[in-house]
Amino acid sequence: MPGAEDLVVFDRDAVVGVGVYKSVLAMVWHGPPTVEHLRALGGHQQRVADLHPRGFVTLAVLPSQHTRMSPEVRGAAEELARNPSPALVAVAQVITGNGFVAASTRMIAAGLALLGRTPTKLFASSDAAALWLCERAATIPEAPAIHPDELIAAL
Repeated sequence: MPGAEDLVVFDRDAVVGVGVYKSVLAMVWHGPPTVEHLRALGGHQQRVADLHPRGFVTLAVLPSQHTRMSPEVRGAAEELARNPSPALVAVAQVITGNGFVAASTRMIAAGLALLGRTPTKLFASSDAAALWLCERAATIPEAPAIHPDELIAAL
């Protein structure tokens, strides 16, 4: 079971919860992303890079019903993808939901991921994303070991 001292919450409101667990920047969206929230993520990335200068990974969980983006929100998401922290090693994006809408949303998100320089993979479940992300985190020199079950429990 993860220790409370390993989880640091940066921000939590009705739209998103953002924090760091060991060397994982995690964000769990509860509402549609906004320009303000996406811009704040750049600052959160810097905080995690300061804590883990050798590298960190990111896990983002977004329900498929909150993936419709205005042009302004899409622009902020593209800006974040194009200008990640140099310490960011990998990104796992989980778009929850079943059916055509969720699957097509993952395809669109995969296209957006191509804009960035950071290895990014899309998932339908947090469990699969955590496994992939923990494997990437294990390649970071001096990073604390993270087990996928431990990461999911911390969220």
